[in-house]
Amino acid sequence: MPPPPSPLEVLETQVRELQAALVSANPAAVQQQALAVRSATAALADWLDRTPFAQHPEEIRQRIRALGTQLSSTRDQLARVMSLTSQQAASLLPPADLVTYGPAATSKARIYRAPG
Repeated sequence: MPPPPSPLEVLETQVRELQAALVSANPAAVQQQALAVRSATAALADWLDRTPFAQHPEEIRQRIRALGTQLSSTRDQLARVMSLTSQQAASLLPPADLVTYGPAATSKARIYRAPG
């Protein structure tokens, strides 16, 4: 039986799956994969806390740096998708009124006193 994948391998896989979900334009898959990436990132951080970064082999450090670059571009891609979705929703839905209350009263507020 092969050993379980390292947290680094898990995160690399999750990021690839998130990028595929972004390309497929499936909002449910994007949300699910984004949560999986967050969880895998936390697991990788815990794994790295046990051993200082400098003590990892150079190959692992290079993969982590490459993953950082990949995460940055994925974050930018997510921001673009969110912006596009927002613009599309704005074009389909009528603009909402900014005011949620009725017009202001024309006279000042009065103080009423109880009889007695």
